Amino acid sequence: MKPTQAALTAALRHQRYRRDIGRDRHSGAAASAPSDPAPFGPVINLMMFTQQISFGGVTGQVQVLTTGPTSELAINVYPGSIGSLPRIDFEGNSTAYSHDKLGAHHRWFIAFLDTFAAADSSTAIADLGLFLPGERTGFVPASGAADCPPSSIPKRWRCEQTNGR
Repeated sequence: MKPTQAALTAALRHQRYRRDIGRDRHSGAAASAPSDPAPFGPVINLMMFTQQISFGGVTGQVQVLTTGPTSELAINVYPGSIGSLPRIDFEGNSTAYSHDKLGAHHRWFIAFLDTFAAADSSTAIADLGLFLPGERTGFVPASGAADCPPSSIPKRWRCEQTNGR
């Protein structure tokens, strides 16, 4: 757990705007385009700003209405203000995620977060469970297409051509 905390702290120091990341992924004219149609992948957005705002004697609560378009999946984490809990929003591109699938991802994330928060600080992340109760049986044992035996690159290529991969 302690390495995770250190890694998150280091990541916050080096966070960059998605536009910068997109620019680094491409070169030439495509990099200067204001919008990147290619999905970037899941994004975790830590909204670590003050949730309360004061104007003289009046105190208000910040309410984020939108974080902009989502090309794939965005997880927005808002810290709780005094007397309230943190908020975790999942936003998904409707062409990639149905409402039910997005809800399932949210439930999996919250269950994992509960497990993570309850774990001892010496517990390795890999030792934490990822499945909801009763869900693991649907995934284990995992199976897939037969693999090719270890061999040279030309033999491997012929094997993949034969197996249709």
